[in-house]
Amino acid sequence: MATAQIIPVRVGVVLDMDNYGKITLDYISMALSDFYATHDHYKTRLLLFDRDSKGDVVAAAAADAGLHLLKNVEVQAIIGPMLSVQASFLISLGHKAQVPIITFSATSPSLSSLRSPYFIRATLKDSSQVGAIVAIIQAFGWREVVPIYEDNEFGEGILPFLTDALEKVSVRVPYRSVVPPLATDDQIVAELYKLMTMQTRVFVVHMLSPLASRLFTKAKQLGMMSKEYAWMITDSVTNDLNSMDPSVVESMRGVIGVRPYVPNTKELDDFKIRYEKRVRQIGPKAQTSDLDIYRMRAYDAATAVAMAVEKTRLENHKYREANVSRNSTDLEAFGVSVSGPQLVQSLSSITFKGLAGSFRLVEGELQPPPYQIVNIVGPAASNIGYWTEENGIVEEPNFTSTNVKKYSTSKSNLGPVTWPGDKSSPPKGWVIPTNGKKLRVGVPTRGGFTEFVRVTWDSDNSIEVEGYCVDVFDAVMSALPYGVPYEYVPFATPQHETAGDYNDLVYQVYLGVSIFPFHMNLQKRKKPKHVFFFDIIARLTFLIINEQQNYDAVAGDVTILGNRSKYVDFTLPYKESGVSMVVPIRDDKGKNVLAFLKPLTWQLWLTSFCSFIFIGFLIWILEHRINEDFRGPRLHQLGMIFWFAFSTMVFAHSKTPFIF
Repeated sequence: MATAQIIPVRVGVVLDMDNYGKITLDYISMALSDFYATHDHYKTRLLLFDRDSKGDVVAAAAADAGLHLLKNVEVQAIIGPMLSVQASFLISLGHKAQVPIITFSATSPSLSSLRSPYFIRATLKDSSQVGAIVAIIQAFGWREVVPIYEDNEFGEGILPFLTDALEKVSVRVPYRSVVPPLATDDQIVAELYKLMTMQTRVFVVHMLSPLASRLFTKAKQLGMMSKEYAWMITDSVTNDLNSMDPSVVESMRGVIGVRPYVPNTKELDDFKIRYEKRVRQIGPKAQTSDLDIYRMRAYDAATAVAMAVEKTRLENHKYREANVSRNSTDLEAFGVSVSGPQLVQSLSSITFKGLAGSFRLVEGELQPPPYQIVNIVGPAASNIGYWTEENGIVEEPNFTSTNVKKYSTSKSNLGPVTWPGDKSSPPKGWVIPTNGKKLRVGVPTRGGFTEFVRVTWDSDNSIEVEGYCVDVFDAVMSALPYGVPYEYVPFATPQHETAGDYNDLVYQVYLGVSIFPFHMNLQKRKKPKHVFFFDIIARLTFLIINEQQNYDAVAGDVTILGNRSKYVDFTLPYKESGVSMVVPIRDDKGKNVLAFLKPLTWQLWLTSFCSFIFIGFLIWILEHRINEDFRGPRLHQLGMIFWFAFSTMVFAHSKTPFIF
C-alpha cells in the first residue's frame, strides 16, 4: 500500500558518459539514495533517465539527448549537460517545453544572456571569480595583464567581465591570447613564443584542465616558469588539480589559483567514507577518486530537484500538445510540461546546506561563497588566503564576525607565496620586450655645467652618459608601471663634437612630444613633486605610441624659452633658472649706539635737520604776533623755534616746550 502511494517523477540526466561522467552519475544516484533514506515519508520519488552527450562540442549532440528525453520520455526536469558549449541549445529546448534545465558545471556567463526562466545554474558562473582575480592583481601592483583563454563559448564568456573589472582599477589588457580547444603542440608553442616577445609577464589562464595541462607543460619547456613571470589560473583549472597528472602540477610550481571555498563539514567527511565503501563493493580493485567540486554540485542539484518536486506535489506529469503544423520538424514536435512553471518556482525557493556549501538560488543563479586563494608548490596547492565580496582579501573567511571591515587588497593578508623559479619576491610583471623599439633620448654634449649632463666616449667608442638630469630621467623611467626600452643618443658629430646649440637640439624633436627641462619657467607657479612625476609619466606614455623621429625626447639642461615652446612640449621643470654666486661674508653687525644713523647718509641727515629748523622758524613768524607763547625774551623765542623743529619728529606739539 505504501508503494502504491509513491508518485514517480521522471528526470533526465545528460552527461558525457566517459569515466568522469559515470562517476558523476554515481554521485547523483547517491544523492537520491541519501535523501530518500532520511525523507522516507516523501510521496514523490525521482526516476533517472540518463543519456550520453558523447562529449561532442557541437550542440546537436546535446540536442539529440535532450530531444529524446523531452519528446519520448517527457521528463519533468533535466540535470546537465556538463559543458557550456553543449548547454545553450538544450536551454532553448527546455524553454520551449517549459522544462527546467539544471546544470552543475556549465559556468560560462554568456548562458545567462539567454534569459530563460527555465535555466537553473546550480554552480557558479565564471564571472563570480573576477573580483578575486582583480584583487590579487591589485595586491601585487601589476599594471598589465594578458588573459589566455580557450577559443569557445566557455573561454570567451569571462572576458567581458574580466576586462571591465581590470579597466576599473586602471589595469591594461594589451593582448588577448586565444588557444583553440584542439590546438596542436606547435600551435601552443607558437602562441607562447608570441607572448615571450611582449613586455607583459602577468598571465591569467582560463581554460579547461586538459588544454591547460598541455599549455603549462610547454611553458615549462620554453623557460616561461621562471622568476620574471607571474601566472594565475581560474577555478576551471584549480578545481581539477587533484585529478591532473603530478608531472603537470609540478610544471605549474609558483602559479596562483582561485577556487570556491568549500567548508570541511562532518557531512562531507561522512559522504566520502560512504562513497569509498560503495566503490569497494563494486570491486576490490576499484579506484576511488578525490572529491570534485562539480560532482558535489551535481549531488546538491539532485537533492534540490528532489526537494522541489516534493514541494510542488506534482500530480499531472503529462505534456500538453503544442500547436504545431503537420510539416513541423522534430525540434518543434514535442509538447509542453504542465507542471514546469510550478517546479521552477519551487526550485527558486529551495535553500539548504549541501556538500559544496550553502545552496541558494537568486534569479536562477547559485550565490557565490568566499573564494580560496592557493599557491601551487610541488604536488599540491597551499592555501594562502581568501577573498570575499564584502571584505576583499582576508586571512580567514570569518562568517560570524559582526565587525564591518573595509574592502582590502593588501598583500599582507596573504600568506607566503612561492613564485615561479622558487622566488619569494613577486615579479614586477614586465620586462623589456625583445621586439620593441627603443626610445631615443637626446643629450647635449656642450661643455659647461657637467654636473648636470656629461657625455664621455671610451677607447672602444662606447658612450657613457652621467649627470643629475640623467639620474632624474632614469628615476622616472623606473617609476613607470610598465617597461619602456630607451637609449641615450648624444647630440654630437662622428668626431664627438657638438652638433649644434640647444635650439638645434630642440628642433630635432620638432615632431616628437617631450623635453625634460633644466630651468624653471618663472611665469609658472611651482608644482608639487608628485604632480611633476605624473606629468612626466603621462608625456612618456604619449611618446611611446607616436612614431620615432631623430629624437623622441631630450634629457638635459634645456631652458624653457618662448621660441622653443613653439616646437616642443616641456615637462614641469625641476630646477630654478638663473646663475647664483656663493661668496663668504663677514658678520660686521655694529654694536655702536649710533648704528641707527647708518641707514641714511650724512647729507640726508643734514637736509632733514635744516628742514626742521626752517619749519620751526616759519611757525614763529606766523604765531609770535598773536600767540603769547611765542613772545617774551629772545632766548625763550629761540627755544620755542627749536622745540617745534624736534617735536615734528615725534609728533609732540601738545607737550610743554623746553625753555632755555
